[in-house]
Amino acid sequence: MHQQDGLLRISSHCRSLLGAPARYRYDLQTVRAGPTGQTRNTQRGSFELPPQQEITLSQVAISAGGQDHYHINLRIFDAAGRAVAHDSVSH
Repeated sequence: MHQQDGLLRISSHCRSLLGAPARYRYDLQTVRAGPTGQTRNTQRGSFELPPQQEITLSQVAISAGGQDHYHINLRIFDAAGRAVAHDSVSH
């Protein structure tokens, strides 16, 4: 995550620690709250993760104001729908 040219740029990644490929799905939620209100962006998708590799799942750019607050939440689910990874950041 980095801020540039009035935008907050968010890139989500997933890294495999397994010795075999596996299928997953992800849910990336971005919330921006500020004096003018709140916006929410959700991206979802499925992917196959090769063994011992890292891939980029999604890239998002949202408007960044000086008084805005952000919360980004990434969840990864296995093929059975169980949550296997979670990461979040507030800015």
